[in-house]
Amino acid sequence: MSVPQYQVDDIVYLIESAKVGFIESYRISGVRQNEAGVWMYLVAVSPRSTAGSTYGDRITLQQNLDFELVESELCAYCDAVNLALAAVQANVSRLQALKSAHCEESGSGT
Repeated sequence: MSVPQYQVDDIVYLIESAKVGFIESYRISGVRQNEAGVWMYLVAVSPRSTAGSTYGDRITLQQNLDFELVESELCAYCDAVNLALAAVQANVSRLQALKSAHCEESGSGT
């Protein structure tokens, strides 16, 4: 029987988000193995707070969004940073190519 790569309360990062330059962290709240033997990780996401103050009886009705992710969708912090850096470097290269093709040396151009 294989062991899960991550445990409850571990902080993990989404690979697909990191690939486009975003580093999103999530805390694992549950771990289970599905029928196929794949490790599934439960992650709870709280809604973002709304602007403004709380009035009245100060009761807030908030719901967490719980979802499960497969182990192959997650990575550790350093892996997420490396993936995000690759995306940023590709964007910088693309912007430099656009600048070279369309901008004058003085920096002004249309």
